Amino acid sequence: MFERLYPDARTAARHKEGPLAEDRIAFLADRTSQGYKTSTLRWLASKLLFVAQQLPVGRNQKVCLAQIEEVANQLPLRSDGRSGSSTDESRELFRCSARMWFRYLNRLEEPPAPPVAFLPLIVDFATYMEKERGLEASTIERKCRYVKDFLAWFAHRHDVLSQVAIEDLDAYFAVKSAQGLIRLSIRAVADALRSFFRHAGRRGWCAGNLAAAIFGPRIYPLENLPLGPSWEQVRTLVATTDGNRPTDIRDRAILLLLAAYGLRSGDVSRLQLEDLDWHNEILCVARPKRRQAQQYPLVHEVGDAIVRYLQEVRPCCANREVFLTLHAPIRRLSQGTVWNVVGERMAKLGIVTSHRGPHSLRHACATHLLADGLSLQQISEHLGHGSVNVTRIYAKVDLPGLREVADFDLGGLL
Repeated sequence: MFERLYPDARTAARHKEGPLAEDRIAFLADRTSQGYKTSTLRWLASKLLFVAQQLPVGRNQKVCLAQIEEVANQLPLRSDGRSGSSTDESRELFRCSARMWFRYLNRLEEPPAPPVAFLPLIVDFATYMEKERGLEASTIERKCRYVKDFLAWFAHRHDVLSQVAIEDLDAYFAVKSAQGLIRLSIRAVADALRSFFRHAGRRGWCAGNLAAAIFGPRIYPLENLPLGPSWEQVRTLVATTDGNRPTDIRDRAILLLLAAYGLRSGDVSRLQLEDLDWHNEILCVARPKRRQAQQYPLVHEVGDAIVRYLQEVRPCCANREVFLTLHAPIRRLSQGTVWNVVGERMAKLGIVTSHRGPHSLRHACATHLLADGLSLQQISEHLGHGSVNVTRIYAKVDLPGLREVADFDLGGLL
């Protein structure tokens, strides 16, 4: 390892003969497999050597945070004699390097995380939503986050869930309202808690009639009008990816998928190489609620953008996800990054909508399909909605105005 990083034999020997060499090599090999550049590996190697020289620990010995902190506070001034912020930065860098390295080695003793109130009940609820209801991971995570927040609040007042009463729920919602949560957010919390207490009642954890008493604030019929950009703005957004920069090539494929198929950020983030059937020109998208994949015809413009990304930009690695980070550590593109691909480009263009993320393009796709004459049932199928009632929101828009938009032709996006 060190011979590959350092052409100079003396430098390589110094790293090889330093303390905990095998542990340092294991960490650097792991970072190499994640696609780190040689320059970054050299920087890491120098930091690890310094940590190993300063921390008096033996092979396989555990290290606690107090030891790292003690050594960091005793570090000498920099070689140039400067003090102040430079010393603080050096000590913080030492702390971060030591924690990262020993955590990777599973030899860092950290204080236990604070216990999560009613954790077994939350796990059981999450399993129910996944196995029996087939909800998406993002939906399960969101609902569990709301439930966990309520149960943490409730745990300061009662010991067991069987003691919960509607007065507790009313008091909790009063707290949330006082904290400034908007009605749509409170409605989401109410929906999650209603689902949880319906499940809890069936399990016998509490009274079975609590769920029926949980109501969120009323959402008015025109309150949820589609909030996406116009189709002309979508074309302008895609045009920002013209060019040969790796970021533009990747983002172009992402934007076309979002706009053409109305995919969610999670759909794009989870997309696997096996989901692209190039021979039959089919795109497969997982639909957890349906417990099967949904197939779309792979439009040529979208396929060409993906092919260019795969051939010119995507890192060579064992990951099966289509979209990966461009820099180490190489991993699946997160839903947050997919959001930034859309949101940051819309912000630079000055496109003002209530939503700027991938869901805004889902709205744009749906309203454009409606303007193109497709029925609500067809749009519902295209978007992967569980019910056509979810799609009825798009019937509230001004259809004559929408019909002035150009025909649904993906070539117009290029």
